[in-house]
Amino acid sequence: MLQWLQRAPIRQKLMLIAMVTTGGALLLAGAAIIYFNVSRFREEMKRDLVSLADIAAQNSTGALSFNDTNAARDTLSALHSRASIIGAALYDSHQKLFYPWSPVNGAVFPTHPEKDGPRFQDGSLVVFRPVILKGERIGTVYLRSNLEQLTARVWAQAITVLAVFLASGIVALVLSSALQRLI
Repeated sequence: MLQWLQRAPIRQKLMLIAMVTTGGALLLAGAAIIYFNVSRFREEMKRDLVSLADIAAQNSTGALSFNDTNAARDTLSALHSRASIIGAALYDSHQKLFYPWSPVNGAVFPTHPEKDGPRFQDGSLVVFRPVILKGERIGTVYLRSNLEQLTARVWAQAITVLAVFLASGIVALVLSSALQRLI
């Protein structure tokens, strides 16, 4: 390769320089855009799951107050409308698993609640939120969401960046070829 480059005409060397420069800049810009958008979407996913957990927590006060597993089932099974939710559970005030719910078979739930808040772990997004009644914590709600939306968004953006990269590369090649004729 190096020998070809040394023997190549100036026109080809200039075209190679233009293409490498343009390609490098486009790849860097594309990677930065994907990184920024993925970071932003991860934060949106966290906020969305926290909001959903807060709603589930508000709707679970009766179930925990009256030790009503039927009400807990009704509250948590309402989450089936969100395809991304792969697990939900209520923990009582003694941090014991009160009621687990999952649309998938074989789901595993933490034996006790962890620190409140959202986090990415084990290939999913999980959140623990307090269930509060009259200013007192009476339990914890747990939600687990898959990352299919995030994966789909990353793939869509990667394909878009690749398409823009290829189209821009072709335009840069045509333009640099036409402009080099002036030299």
